[in-house]
Amino acid sequence: MDDTFIQQLGKRIRLFRKQKKITQEMLGGRAGICPKYIGQIERAEKNPSLTVVCRIAQALELKLTDLIDGDSERIDNLCHMEKIIHLLKRQKPAKMRNIARALELLLDDKK
Repeated sequence: MDDTFIQQLGKRIRLFRKQKKITQEMLGGRAGICPKYIGQIERAEKNPSLTVVCRIAQALELKLTDLIDGDSERIDNLCHMEKIIHLLKRQKPAKMRNIARALELLLDDKK
């Protein structure tokens, strides 16, 4: 396994965990895994065993293939959107209007 696979695995675990609105602590409790280790897996600092990945998949109510066999480009896009949403949530309404106008100009396909 290369680093890219481990990074993608961590991103998929984080994405599915956040979609289900559960914390690392909750996932760790459900999977019988230390929450700190969940964080290390999500950050690709640790290479989990297949047994651990199976326990995480089960705790997330997923098939193992959902974690291992994901579409990398789709996962990357979802992670970027998640980061954008996180940044936007901290903005004041006036700034949000300016950001919305800028995005409309930037993403205008009519040009």
